Amino acid sequence: MKTTLKMLALLLMTTTGFSFGQSTEPDGRTYAVRAMTLKKGMDAKAFEAYAMAKLNPTFRKVPGIEARLVKADRGTDAGRYLFIYFYDSKATRDHYYPQEDATEYSKAFLEIIPKIENALRGVYEFVEEDPETSTYTDYVFIE
Repeated sequence: MKTTLKMLALLLMTTTGFSFGQSTEPDGRTYAVRAMTLKKGMDAKAFEAYAMAKLNPTFRKVPGIEARLVKADRGTDAGRYLFIYFYDSKATRDHYYPQEDATEYSKAFLEIIPKIENALRGVYEFVEEDPETSTYTDYVFIE
């Protein structure tokens, strides 16, 4: 876990300017992190190709959000994947997900489901995690 956090910290430092670097939101860019473990027998290259071909372009259609798959290539967590949502601000994250552990979806989230549903289902075909019950952590940059 400590190595995963170090990897995440390095990733976030290097992606700070990637697309939301000019954010003027007062409440900080927000990153939602989901750890992913490939199902036994799944092809890692196919998973990575799927993410590049389907996941990245799909999230370009959603205002204020990007999503990326990253893989640890060294250290304790080598081979482990993280799926990271990049929100341009905490306000954007809260727009789509206004309450932590909500039992109902927000209107804003229901509006983006048709844009992202197929791409996300594809991701979860490759990994052990269940999108409805997997654990997560959201981070807000201290800026």
